[in-house]
Amino acid sequence: MHASNPVVIPTKKLIFGGIIAIFITVLFRTAWLSDDAYITFRTLDNLANGSGLVWNVAERAQSFTHPLWLFLLTPFRLLSGEIYFTSLFVAMGVSLIAFILALSTTKKNIAGALAVGALLLSSKAFIDYSTSGLENPLSHLLLALGLITYLLPRNHQRRLFYVALVTGLAATTRHDLILVFAPILIATFLQENTKSVAKKLGTVALGLLPIILWTLFSLFYYGFPFPNTFYAKLGGVVPSAELLKQGFWFFLNSLSIDPITVPAIVLFTALPFITKDKRLIPFSIGGILYMLYILKIGGDFMSGRFLTVPFFLAVLIFGQYVGSFRREVLIGIALLAVFVSYTSPLSSLFSNKTYGETSYLQDGFGIADERGAYYTGTGLLRVNRKKPFPDYPIALEGTRLRSSGIEVTLAKSVGFIGYNAGKEVHIIDELGLADPLLSRLEPTLEKNWRPGHLVRQVPCGYFETIESGENKICDPSLKMYYDRLSLITQGDLFSWERIRAIVGMQLGRYDHLLTEYEASK
Repeated sequence: MHASNPVVIPTKKLIFGGIIAIFITVLFRTAWLSDDAYITFRTLDNLANGSGLVWNVAERAQSFTHPLWLFLLTPFRLLSGEIYFTSLFVAMGVSLIAFILALSTTKKNIAGALAVGALLLSSKAFIDYSTSGLENPLSHLLLALGLITYLLPRNHQRRLFYVALVTGLAATTRHDLILVFAPILIATFLQENTKSVAKKLGTVALGLLPIILWTLFSLFYYGFPFPNTFYAKLGGVVPSAELLKQGFWFFLNSLSIDPITVPAIVLFTALPFITKDKRLIPFSIGGILYMLYILKIGGDFMSGRFLTVPFFLAVLIFGQYVGSFRREVLIGIALLAVFVSYTSPLSSLFSNKTYGETSYLQDGFGIADERGAYYTGTGLLRVNRKKPFPDYPIALEGTRLRSSGIEVTLAKSVGFIGYNAGKEVHIIDELGLADPLLSRLEPTLEKNWRPGHLVRQVPCGYFETIESGENKICDPSLKMYYDRLSLITQGDLFSWERIRAIVGMQLGRYDHLLTEYEASK
């Protein structure tokens, strides 16, 4: 008898597999869900029970900012019948694919893969929002696909279409992602010289069909081209100087608790300019535009959330240069990233099930470590079959509302409450994120305001209006405005009167009514 030959596992495959295994382990140890994710989940539940793409069943309002992410979750939610484990495992699956694609951009350079993997694993923002229930994993995947399609040979017949399609899908994931993808699409358009301008424009339009079709649907179904959150958060009431100050602090906050993310963005986004690499400069421009956008809107109340897009993009850029670095330098980058993460007090790479029990939650500018705030109540490692889950006070308040017989209530943090309260309870969101009227009113700008948390004063008679179904708003101008708005959000979808109201609303014909109301306050 002859001894069988031993199975030899190639070193490269072993190392790549090891990096991926570490990422999967970290995902499981850090997986969690945010309160904001449950705003989307309430809409998913209403869709599943036949009430439509709505948050409160009585009115059509787009409370979610990420249509494509919602549609990705929908079939899995319908099959599983629950959302907690479903959303976590979908997010983890998408994040894993994005992570593997990022490693693949190093072209099997082992040291390069170690550096790219270590950078991604060491970023608190990237790891935290690889789950959370928000759309970040899908954004990362589309960035990787954007790079892959852009790097196809220039004579590839469908290159322009593929880049346009990824751009259309990205914009359908989040409208603001167009800032990242527009320079890439424009560069691809200019590089395509085998077609006439008219044919190229037609190809781009075909690729952008996802966002075109969604916008048309949104305008018809909701009456507005953008999500309700757009009107609630970007209404322009906050002075530009205040927004810039808040946005600047958003970056500093990230730097203080996540020392990998911002430096990596700055260093790697600059690489194409330093090397004068015209091929990758469009990606750098996209990253810069997104960073400027973050600064302009005042950042976010979730530490690091908006930074995952420019960070992942910067790491993808770095992955294209690993062949230019010596192996020792790449290994040094990997070791440095892991060491910095290890010394960070809020490291996600070395996180465990006790995360959030004693950690910092919110700074003086209203920016919070969201995973630290919610992990004890929504973390995958914290699941307890003996307790209702999520195990969080405001979630339990929603459960109480469901059985209380209350039909209308006010709330400021509406994710857990709204989801647990169920469709029978109409929740007036005082931040306006899920309320079509309040989102269009000027918020009360408090001294210590938080991005995304601009509180509206509930107008006289509005609560009674929702409760009774009759317009009982006290102010005559606002009452007239609500007549038009409620026709759009509650009226027969196909009535001509509603269609005329939508056109009038988009043309600003009723804006003077809001101006008169605000002046009378």
